[in-house]
Amino acid sequence: MDNQNLQNAEAAAQNVAETVETVEQKVEQTAETASYAYTETYGDNVEEKSGINVLGLVGMILGILSIVIGIICCCASAGVLGILLGILRLGLSLAALILGIIGIKKMPEKKGLAIAGIVLGAIGLLAAFIGIIIAIIGTVAGTASTLMGSSTEFQDMLEEIMDSIE
Repeated sequence: MDNQNLQNAEAAAQNVAETVETVEQKVEQTAETASYAYTETYGDNVEEKSGINVLGLVGMILGILSIVIGIICCCASAGVLGILLGILRLGLSLAALILGIIGIKKMPEKKGLAIAGIVLGAIGLLAAFIGIIIAIIGTVAGTASTLMGSSTEFQDMLEEIMDSIE
């Protein structure tokens, strides 16, 4: 009976080993099929398959954001907030320009969004410089006005300076 049990156990172990081997083969086949299906569907480069210049799109969005922040900056005060928003606009505009240029170089056949990013980034960059200069002038003038007292005293002092220059 011991010999019979041993043979049954060996046969059962052999069946289990064969089943495990069959399952492993099925898993490998399924993984290969899934990998092939993914590559066929999405390819190695999703950006090329989608038909969208992603860098150009991001550049355009950043350019739009820089212009929107510029409008907010004009409606806000010209103090320190104006300077900080101007610096933010400067960064967004530079990023839009850079991403637009890279987008054109990576996908020259789909450059519409990248050109929009470059144009909006350039407009935002120019507006940011002008806005920062205006904010600095406004802050300095406001501080000078506060330090000088009333506006008439400040105007009198400016008139004296202008008279001394002439």
